[in-house]
Amino acid sequence: QFFMPTALYTADIGAFHTKWLVDLVQDAQLANGSFAHVAPNVNMDGGAVAWGDAAIICPYLMYRFYGDTRVLEQHFDHMVKGMDFLEKTSKDHVRSQLGFGDWLNLGGGAKDEVICTAYYAYLAGLMSETAGVIGRTAEQAKYADLHAKVRDAFIKNFIGPDGRILESSQTGYALAFAFDLIPEELKKAAADRFVEQIKRFDGHLATGFIGTPRLLPALTLAGREDVAYSLLMNTTFPSWLYQVTLGSTTMWERWNGWTPEKGFADPGMNSFNHYAFGAVGEYFYDHVGGIVPDGVGFKKIILRPRPGGGLTSAKLSYRCIHGTILSDWKIGDGKFMYTVEVPANTTATVCLPSASLETARSDGAPLSQANGITAARLENGEVKCQIGSGRYSFEIAYTAPAVAE
Repeated sequence: QFFMPTALYTADIGAFHTKWLVDLVQDAQLANGSFAHVAPNVNMDGGAVAWGDAAIICPYLMYRFYGDTRVLEQHFDHMVKGMDFLEKTSKDHVRSQLGFGDWLNLGGGAKDEVICTAYYAYLAGLMSETAGVIGRTAEQAKYADLHAKVRDAFIKNFIGPDGRILESSQTGYALAFAFDLIPEELKKAAADRFVEQIKRFDGHLATGFIGTPRLLPALTLAGREDVAYSLLMNTTFPSWLYQVTLGSTTMWERWNGWTPEKGFADPGMNSFNHYAFGAVGEYFYDHVGGIVPDGVGFKKIILRPRPGGGLTSAKLSYRCIHGTILSDWKIGDGKFMYTVEVPANTTATVCLPSASLETARSDGAPLSQANGITAARLENGEVKCQIGSGRYSFEIAYTAPAVAE
């Protein structure tokens, strides 16, 4: 569940995961309703937050990318049993049975109860949405109510009036923003505390397996896209690109798998080809390239590239179930130039990062006169329009954002 969004963007995993989810959700479920740490369940262990929670999160992600409700219908009753286990092992809607926790973090983790309760709220919300999709209306209402109660418990127990999250560093804030657990009136203060936790580590990440996948999306949700890009583009330890500067061509299990100062980390567990921190790939696709489903299954598409971090170009493509989606942008001479491709029998909303509607062009013509362009408007500081299938080129006046120090 850490890496699955990236896997969905980078590979056709539908057939394999349809089979593997049987291993995970059904065959590896324990008698008490908890889910295994790994599937097949060779250790006969269960109940670890995030690890076992994959049994609820991964079927939902399959549905979101492929639009196929069968995987939800097939596993829903087992997912209900898994939620029953969480309810039985919580107290006043707060959970504390952690398991592995923010595995291999570098001091930027969070209090056990914060991680557990944040995931509990997230799962309840997913279960409500899942139930609604497959017509289980009673369960939809039940889990919507549970989500509200767990969210309230999280706020009451862990968020202070200054936006500070109890005994938490980067991971606590990342989960709280990613799972929408912070009251609107505290988001600005919490965002400031979040950035403080980045500065505390000299402008570097310090998250582990749980916090890292949520870190950049959460900073963006907190209104600090500049800090997210700073972490993404960082080349000093610890960072994704630090490994690249040392010649790595695969993602490491540990941030400090090898350093010039200390050499190799613990040889008993130090893979140099491990996917977890590679979850950052999701941010490349849905933020840098801006390719996201508008609903489920990419029948409708949102194309919203968000340049930053000093990047001057990016080109990404995703082969969805309808065909290939292309997002290809460049910045130069005060302009943002954007080429897109949209598959047959789909539509897309294009969102250009500029508030200058009058300078927007498609294939040289103003958007109001361009072929295939409809509903051109200025909305929330972006130029938006609707397109059908085909290839389109856009150009608009643009000033690049400042790069965070």
